[in-house]
Amino acid sequence: MKRLEMRLTELEKKQGEIQLKLDTLDMEDQGEEGKRKDLGRKRKVILRELVDVKIRIRNLQRNRKKEVIVEGTSICEETLSCGVKAIDYADAQDIDAQDNNFNPEAVKLNSTRPEMRVYPKVPL
Repeated sequence: MKRLEMRLTELEKKQGEIQLKLDTLDMEDQGEEGKRKDLGRKRKVILRELVDVKIRIRNLQRNRKKEVIVEGTSICEETLSCGVKAIDYADAQDIDAQDNNFNPEAVKLNSTRPEMRVYPKVPL
């Protein structure tokens, strides 16, 4: 989990640096009228980097949430297996363990495969 947190803080720092680059580029763009095309290309590159970092941050946060959920369920399963004794369902009042009327061979299942039918391509 530490590695995930370190990577997340690293990406957030990188996002701040890229945002700062974008802000300085916007300031340069307001000052100079002649180099708009070159600054437009730089702006696109910086925006692409910013979007990439944002996507990576979002994915890491999603993975962190999944790890928390998985860790939480494993803890619950461990506590349930340790703290709760096994229930014998045969002793329950609503289930009869010895059913004299039940016969599994009474119902015949159709185990044959259905026939394949080939229909004409041109309807009649």
